[in-house]
Amino acid sequence: MLEIDSLVYPSELQGTFKSVSERYHQNRDSYVLVLKDELIVGYLCFFPISAGLYDSMKLKGSFFDDDIEPEQIQEYSDSNDLFFISVAVRPQFQDGEAIILLCEGVKKFLLEKERNGNAIRSLNAYITSPGGAKLVMRFGMKKIYDIDKSYAFFSADRQAILRFCHG
Repeated sequence: MLEIDSLVYPSELQGTFKSVSERYHQNRDSYVLVLKDELIVGYLCFFPISAGLYDSMKLKGSFFDDDIEPEQIQEYSDSNDLFFISVAVRPQFQDGEAIILLCEGVKKFLLEKERNGNAIRSLNAYITSPGGAKLVMRFGMKKIYDIDKSYAFFSADRQAILRFCHG
């Protein structure tokens, strides 16, 4: 994943091996991958977050998502606020089927969680690019506030999530 990040994110927005690894070990059920042959061409990383972290995200302010501590990541429960921390697709695959497959993978993942009693209450993301905004809007997210001219907080409530999953 870090290789793909280096292709699409400026260095100051890339996670470190340590932080990515710690989050993964806290909740391993956190990736949707798109593969072409044996190559990972894109991914989306998300996980349930603590109530305290969710509440702080809803407040307008600056936040660097790589600062999320493992204890702020929850196991899936009967009511979940998900945070989409990273989405990346190799540049040569950004205009093709990879985006469609990524969206379908997220939809299947969310529907499976719902079937298993893990209701998704909200989807949340900090977005740094027009392409990222376009993608999360497919999931029903809307811009809640701007942090600066190139960084914004997006969120979807349960009804928007259900429209995405069943629409």
